[in-house]
Amino acid sequence: MDFFRQHTTIPVPRIHMAFEREGTVYIVMDFVAGTTLIDSYISLSLEELQGIAEQLADFILQIRGLPIAPQTSLGSSNGGPFRNVYFRALPWDEVHNSVEPADAFQSVTDFNAYWLSRSKLDIPLDRTEHDRAVLTHGDLAGRNVLIDKGEIVGIVDWETFGCYPEFWETMVMWRDARWSKKWRTVLERTFGARTIIHDSYIRLLDTSFQEPLRY
Repeated sequence: MDFFRQHTTIPVPRIHMAFEREGTVYIVMDFVAGTTLIDSYISLSLEELQGIAEQLADFILQIRGLPIAPQTSLGSSNGGPFRNVYFRALPWDEVHNSVEPADAFQSVTDFNAYWLSRSKLDIPLDRTEHDRAVLTHGDLAGRNVLIDKGEIVGIVDWETFGCYPEFWETMVMWRDARWSKKWRTVLERTFGARTIIHDSYIRLLDTSFQEPLRY
């Protein structure tokens, strides 16, 4: 977390201690006064939401410009496989080894194949236009953006940080925007129209994370 504070203007809580007890890891960090963006969609004006979106756009550019050695694969920042909430086996997954990637993905094509296999959907994915891999927070959903007086005061949950396809960051934001028409309007103004690859991946994630009905 100190690394992000040193190299960006992104507001990141300071970590004071991390420890494990009875198999659970605990992190002690600064308390950040504010509310989550997802809890502020209704109360914030369109103008305030626009300012927040512009701040996020700037943060995304700063993350992509971090002084980290270029990665040729898609995965965690240490070059290994993704190990975060999006790539973690769920209680109803029958074969956990097939859900948690054993290695980093060597291409966006491999990344796409993983999600198609996991969701068991057969949908076309653009494998050429969106094939640039970039450093990414990985989960800029409203629950991870803390707001106070119309300004971003904290970005949390950096476990998802890594190298992803370029579309991933805004896809997560669009997936979260289903709860607010105002936020959808602001996202389109700031990042451009929602694309087919956004829609495809929102469907892939929704299907992958939905608990199957059991009769």
